[in-house]
Amino acid sequence: MGNNVIVLILLAVIIAALLTIFALAQRIYKIKIQLAGVFDVLDDISHGNNNRRILAHPEDITASICYKINAIVKGYRDKILDLNQAAEANHRLMTSLSHDIRTPLTSIIGYLDVAVQKNDDQRTADITIARQKAHDMKDYVDTLFVWCKLNSGEESFQIEQLDLAELTRNILQD
Repeated sequence: MGNNVIVLILLAVIIAALLTIFALAQRIYKIKIQLAGVFDVLDDISHGNNNRRILAHPEDITASICYKINAIVKGYRDKILDLNQAAEANHRLMTSLSHDIRTPLTSIIGYLDVAVQKNDDQRTADITIARQKAHDMKDYVDTLFVWCKLNSGEESFQIEQLDLAELTRNILQD
């Protein structure tokens, strides 16, 4: 009878070990499937789809890694959106400034062309106007320089009061 008990105990230990191995194999297989899904999502993200997320149940062993990767991808996506918005703003600014610089430059050239053909009094008046237009153009370039410094973080934005009526008069006069 003693041998039978030993055999039963040994059989119970073997069955328990087999059940444990089977449970571990199932768990490893489940983790392998989860990691394959993570790999597929990461591959999709690496090809430019920043809207993908890795789904994981909170009790999954890979959950904390998946959540961290999702947070990193979201952070990069937000940075890309910010960079795209900054690039668009930069494009609009460059378009506006190139127009604003071209206008006074055309005026300067026109006044200087006319001044070459006039007498001394008329020439002085035209050169004075051309000089003012050159200063206006310098102001536009200074604005571009300040904007670039603001955009790069080298300088902070400061609000100042401005006489809107005077500004409007100057613009209309130009």
